[in-house]
Amino acid sequence: MSFSEDASGRTLRSTADLLMSVAEAVTPQTLSEACGAALARITGSGIVGIYLVDAGRPHLLGSTNVPMGLLGEYRTGLGVSDPYLERLSEAPGVLDGHGFYGTHGWRQSRSYELLRGWGLCSNMCGPLLREGEVAGVLYTATDRDDRPYTARMKHNMALLCRAASVALPRLLPTAGETEPEMRLPPRQAEVAALIRQGFSNKAVARELGLSEHTVKEYVAILCRRFSVRNRTQLGALIAQASSFAPPRPDA
Repeated sequence: MSFSEDASGRTLRSTADLLMSVAEAVTPQTLSEACGAALARITGSGIVGIYLVDAGRPHLLGSTNVPMGLLGEYRTGLGVSDPYLERLSEAPGVLDGHGFYGTHGWRQSRSYELLRGWGLCSNMCGPLLREGEVAGVLYTATDRDDRPYTARMKHNMALLCRAASVALPRLLPTAGETEPEMRLPPRQAEVAALIRQGFSNKAVARELGLSEHTVKEYVAILCRRFSVRNRTQLGALIAQASSFAPPRPDA
């Protein structure tokens, strides 16, 4: 496959190649990053939030380029009853704010209010399917108020969601398995939960009232505890956990 070049002579990956990278992803982190690269090409914004959907509730699988704190606000606020997810469960397809709410209704919606609080102005999402059923949702957003999502962008978003759906089974428990429950002391569990939400070490420190150095020590402890080499691998592992429970007395 040949690639074009930009004005500086840098090689540009084709959209097809970017979608292949999405389909071939093997961890939540590589899936998020691949989706971000594809969306940067498709929409001009590489913001990505990927959620698994269970009983109509979203559970973060991975994210990239999301403003600090937005994921947490979504989880505790809009994510409790997200109208996008309700619509996707009835009719899977790509949705965006203006199309879903209407131009006037969009600016009165909770989704718009949440995004504006973080310097964004529009979002779009599409379903991730497993055996024909909605198993997850892929979100993106933009800060370009003068550039609404076009029909072509939505078409390419649908292709991206299909590619991500190909990768999804590799990231989910197989039939008969359940997501692992991580047994952690309370403070480690708090750090792990924020990492799963996409918080940086600096944001975790601010959220928990700790120094950034202390957070780094907790991250190192968690890496040793689960035999992973770095924070990226830790984040991928944590994303698979169903919950964080206290250690057993004999642990």
